[in-house]
Amino acid sequence: MINILCDNALLSGYAQDQKVVDKKIIREAARDLHLETGRFPQSYWFSLAGIVVIMILLYVAYRTGWTYKSFETGLMNLIEMVRGWI
Repeated sequence: MINILCDNALLSGYAQDQKVVDKKIIREAARDLHLETGRFPQSYWFSLAGIVVIMILLYVAYRTGWTYKSFETGLMNLIEMVRGWI
């Protein structure tokens, strides 16, 4: 994919009679190849979801005193609270 992008950028630069292929030409070539979507990659959202889950679990653990039994009870209370929102 990098070779295709570079080839298109070089061709665009040549067509525009540019001696240097700059960012503008690279971005134009990427747009032409539909490589710029303006969205975050899927891995970003999975990472963010994982961080949120860990933060929620740490919050429940903190609020319940950090023991397994109280953590389980706190987690069940949190699930019930979320169900009440839906």
